[in-house]
Amino acid sequence: MYKKILTLFIFILFSIAYADSAVQTDWSGGPGVLIQDSSWTNTFHWETDIDWSTLPSTIVLPDTVIIDFYLGIGPPGGIPSVYSEDINNDGYMDILCAGSGYPRVAWLENTDGSGTSWTEHVIDGEIQGVTSIYSTDLDSDGDMDILGASCVENEIIWWENLDGSGLLWIEHCVGRNFVQATSVYSEDIDGDGDMDILGAAR
Repeated sequence: MYKKILTLFIFILFSIAYADSAVQTDWSGGPGVLIQDSSWTNTFHWETDIDWSTLPSTIVLPDTVIIDFYLGIGPPGGIPSVYSEDINNDGYMDILCAGSGYPRVAWLENTDGSGTSWTEHVIDGEIQGVTSIYSTDLDSDGDMDILGASCVENEIIWWENLDGSGLLWIEHCVGRNFVQATSVYSEDIDGDGDMDILGAAR
């Protein structure tokens, strides 16, 4: 049950993230990609009919559905990280998001599986500067937990999904003094059956 953290310090001259994406099963049952418009806006796109543009690193979304977080869903002030996972185990893919300009980590419940009706659930309304989030069953209890990296609080954190509903959470600090933490990920690195944590800082 005791988790290990593999610390990776990555020194970067500059970093501007224009999009975060997570390959997933989309709301209609086919493969899709969840994409953040840019690092300074509050708009999400998702689409199954995706193609590459002739411009480098540019994708084409011909029939895009938009969730605009200025309409009152999700954390305001920019969304530096998004991730998709079935948080409450109802068979529908939900969205995790972290706010940079406002202290909040939240998940958006895909209430009917259509991707057109969402309910926001705040996981942590106090933590600031979360630039990366990820979801996995970290404690092997059968439900999805959430990890985060905070460049303001200089921590790697994970939130335990207590009963699998996504409504009750306990915060655990994995690593403090992790200066300018920018990224977090989880995998069984040493093959012992436990999920380990990878963190990156700059």
